[in-house]
Amino acid sequence: MMDKKGIGAERLVEKVSPVEKNDSTPYSEDKLASLNEQYPEIYANHGSKSAVIYRLMDTTPEGNQILMKEPVVTRAEVVYAVQEEMAVKLVDVVLRRTCAATSCCPDRVSLNAIAEVMAEELSWDRKHIQSEVDEAYTCLEHIFGTSAANDQ
Repeated sequence: MMDKKGIGAERLVEKVSPVEKNDSTPYSEDKLASLNEQYPEIYANHGSKSAVIYRLMDTTPEGNQILMKEPVVTRAEVVYAVQEEMAVKLVDVVLRRTCAATSCCPDRVSLNAIAEVMAEELSWDRKHIQSEVDEAYTCLEHIFGTSAANDQ
């Protein structure tokens, strides 16, 4: 049986999400449309749940930090993936929970930035971060081909 401490599950249970589940002040339609236009990847990937991610961007320290520029991946998206979608693997966040690998193979710098945020949420140590980055990179090399996965 896997020790829950190894994946940071106890931290997820104890941690109070910065997003109120019954937020009484949702974004206006105009504001939401503007955010969807500003962050099309977030809207494309999360649809109606994108408002929750925008709220995280507004209410958490460095929530709007850009971890990957093309396509855009924000700290808030990664935090949302871990806290609300229970993502525990970097490759899952990169391939399914964000648009990080929809049009190109993320380089190791981007993978590491995403892994660092996951590490804060899941209490990963340096060794675990490196293992996740290596695993994700290897998987992405198989998907995109070794020439496409070369770091720029």
